[in-house]
Amino acid sequence: MNERLRTNICDVNAPGTNRSTINPQKVDACLPPEVQYACLYWVYHIQHARDRVSDGGPVREFLTRHFLHWMEALSLMGRASESLGIIKTLES
Repeated sequence: MNERLRTNICDVNAPGTNRSTINPQKVDACLPPEVQYACLYWVYHIQHARDRVSDGGPVREFLTRHFLHWMEALSLMGRASESLGIIKTLES
């Protein structure tokens, strides 16, 4: 995800554009299945690997650099409502 997520990943013309007006094929092209999977399940993989989330570690670095990009991707996927649960899982 570090290499794929970026600001305005689908080159939407205007901020605040309603997701329903964005062609789903464009979203799939910008966020291929493996990236969509990673966006949804990365926290669960960390949890099951029993890795500790620490200050200055890779998770902290990812969230510092890509949190808003990740949220944008979830929104484009129509899964933004799941972000809170994913973050809560990360905290536990």
